[in-house]
Order: sequence, then structure tokens, then C-alpha cells
Amino acid sequence: MGGTMWVESEAGGGSTFHFTIQIERLAATSVESWEEKRPHLDGRRVLVIEDNETNRRILKYWLERFGMHCLAVATAQEALELQSANAFDAAIIDFELPETDALSLAETIRNLPGGQSLHLLLLTSVRLRVGHRS
Repeated sequence: MGGTMWVESEAGGGSTFHFTIQIERLAATSVESWEEKRPHLDGRRVLVIEDNETNRRILKYWLERFGMHCLAVATAQEALELQSANAFDAAIIDFELPETDALSLAETIRNLPGGQSLHLLLLTSVRLRVGHRS
């Protein structure tokens, strides 16, 4: 790719890995804007199960900006009650819900009426330690 890689290492102090690559800049017109509407998402119903209020609000904001209808809840119990009474196109489930295992919740939702056709997305946080030497 026309780049280089190297490592700086210190005994007992850790290692830092570096790399460079040569890439071409894309024309601005070839990148879809986050602000543009997506007709294939208009009117889709999404259930968000996220215990963190800030994350829940951000997900709801962006899903609605994309033209979807979003119901956002904090607990698995609320989600199961809503899924039983509503038809959703997709559900986004926080992988680290405090009161339940996300995979168990997904399996329970799959077993509800209409759950087999529901698109399930498991959402997890990645914690990176950038610039840290270990």
C-alpha cells in the first residue's frame, strides 16, 4: 500500500507500533451525507433497548433523522412488553444490559409472535486505550 511499519520498544516499558499508508481521497460527491434521507428506511419501526439514557437519546435521535419511527426503552422487561404488543422491523439491543444477558433477551424476543422476522442488532461499546503504553 506504499506505506511503512515500525515498532519502538523499551524493555519493561512496553511497545508502540506505528504505520503509514498511502490512500486516495474520495470526491465529496461520492460520500453519502449523514443528513440525507434514506427512502428505504422511511417509516420503519425500530425498538431500542439501552439502559444508558444518553446512548438511548442519541440512537433515537439518529434513527428518527433517518426517517424511522423509534421507541426506546431502558429495560428488557419494557422491551418484551412492547414487542408483544407491537410489530417492529428491527430491535437494537445493548449487549451490556444490567438485569439480563443480551443474547438471552434476543432469544426470548425471537420466540415471541413475529420475533422470527425481526432484525436484531446487538450493540456493544469498544474501549480503546489510545496512546497508552503497557
